[in-house]
Amino acid sequence: MTRGKGPGEFGRALRFERLVRGLTQRQLGESAGVSQSQISLCEEGRRTPTRRTRERLATGLGLSLARLERRPPIPPSVVPGHPPPSGSPEEAATLTAEIARAVAEAVAVALGDLLLEVLPPEEPSEPAASELVKAPDRWARLIAHEPEDRQLLVEGTEEYRSWALCVHGCEESARAAADKPALALEWAKLALFIAERALGGERWRQRLAGFAWAFVGNARRVGNDLKGAERSFAQSRALWEAGAAADPGVLDASRLLDLEASLCRAQGRLPEAVELLDQALAASLSPGRAAHILLKQAKTYEHMGYYARAVEALERAAPRIDPEREPRQVWLHRQSLAVNLCYLQRHAEAAPLAAEARELAVALRNDLDLLRSCWLDARVSAGLGRRGEAIAALRGVRTEFAARELPYDAALASLDLVILLLEENENAEVRALAGEMVATFQRLKVHREALAAARIFQQAVQQEAATAELGRRLLRFLERARFDHQLRFESDSRNAATARRPRRAT
Repeated sequence: MTRGKGPGEFGRALRFERLVRGLTQRQLGESAGVSQSQISLCEEGRRTPTRRTRERLATGLGLSLARLERRPPIPPSVVPGHPPPSGSPEEAATLTAEIARAVAEAVAVALGDLLLEVLPPEEPSEPAASELVKAPDRWARLIAHEPEDRQLLVEGTEEYRSWALCVHGCEESARAAADKPALALEWAKLALFIAERALGGERWRQRLAGFAWAFVGNARRVGNDLKGAERSFAQSRALWEAGAAADPGVLDASRLLDLEASLCRAQGRLPEAVELLDQALAASLSPGRAAHILLKQAKTYEHMGYYARAVEALERAAPRIDPEREPRQVWLHRQSLAVNLCYLQRHAEAAPLAAEARELAVALRNDLDLLRSCWLDARVSAGLGRRGEAIAALRGVRTEFAARELPYDAALASLDLVILLLEENENAEVRALAGEMVATFQRLKVHREALAAARIFQQAVQQEAATAELGRRLLRFLERARFDHQLRFESDSRNAATARRPRRAT
């Protein structure tokens, strides 16, 4: 028995804690998953329970095993329900004093437990840093097991119930979300499982679970389960607020706001996304996090058509980016800045940034990033009047997007190409590309307004009434409508802007 406790001492501690909580053996058994007969034998000192059984019993009492086993020795007579002391007056007085000491010690420990209900077991100091350092190795060892065995290890081993391990699992989920939504959901659910069993009090577990639920929501978002993601974020907010008093600041609140902003953006609720990102920026704990949020805010402004605001956000992000730690953030910054400068018709300023973005994509060996940089190069070339160069590049880009099964991007690249071909009077290729775009949108089942706009353009092409200006307006509309389904396309050349429906209240 750990910490020198014999079976009788552990049984008395168990019975004391059970009775002071007003639990029967049957109720504790149901909570802990241990039979009533086992609890009875344990409390009577007739059986030494295994470590796993002790862990379950401690959990059923709302304690960690370490906290249950560090209880001061409890004499038999201090346990509620035990017969009163007998013998000589001297023996009774000695025993009474012993009981008083034990009760005082038990009360002191109980007060410590109450403090642990509002503070996590690791405070944001050196021990917390140590836990965060250990988390990657613990996570690697945990996920090496089969899924059902992972849960057993979390339930039965204290090292796998660390808040830092939960946080690390959440971040692993976020990393996987870029291209592996199923794995992202698996990791987020495992992090949530850890959170719900983490060391510390109930309110701390609620706070931690609120953090983990946001990553479950993010994984569901990238898996195109937007309704499920919305429910997950609602659960996240409720638990996060319920456990607020238990968090001394070791959890990054900006992560929840940042992730929910991504859901709002996916749902076309762009002003709400901007508001959440403003809150996330205020709550960010490091320059790197602030840079990430500003880059996302710039992309949101871009989707809204607020290109000058996007440039401002990118300029604020630049000094916060660490090229050594986050080289892809450098690529994203240069790429986004050049894209928005192109929208503002500042192609000469965009050109060196686009060239740098392309070089960074090559260095990072990210083929999709490189493809997007090539697309940007073509736009810069077109804006600088190098049409032949741009047309050749766009033909290659649209083919690559189609080969990678990214049909929406292929359609947008095709429209970039159509605009240049209209200026070159290449009507036959324009008709073919316009027909492909409509067929792609029909296959993708894009929202009604986007498909209607593509059909208007196709009809204009067939009637030889399409112009490059109409193509440019359609391109800007489709780029924004991809994220904002409330936009309406205005084909009338007198009105190049798009209209909005009233947004639903939240």
